[in-house]
Amino acid sequence: MSAIVNIEDPEGLINTLQARIKLLERQIENERQDRAAHRPMEIGEAVKRLRMHGVIPLHIGDQDRAKLAEELTANPLFADVVDQVWLLSAAPVRPEVKDAIKIAAEHGMNRWN
Repeated sequence: MSAIVNIEDPEGLINTLQARIKLLERQIENERQDRAAHRPMEIGEAVKRLRMHGVIPLHIGDQDRAKLAEELTANPLFADVVDQVWLLSAAPVRPEVKDAIKIAAEHGMNRWN
């Protein structure tokens, strides 16, 4: 706090502190909004970088891309990720292989180490 306030003036001290608190609250809110605006883009970019290394997000549910997009875009964090998700239902493999993958992954509740 750069302003020097006389402690004998409690009203001036309170007003100065209130002004400083309001300024800090505005700064925090601006930073939150900035962060929220950039987070979806960061997540989408992170998934693209993972794909460059052979790591892919695989959706093993039965929804088609439109249904999945509808569910994921309801949350703005995932809007940029929808195009990066691979659908097992659209994979060019036999249905038995798809079923085996779903069972091995316990329908998305298990992962392999």
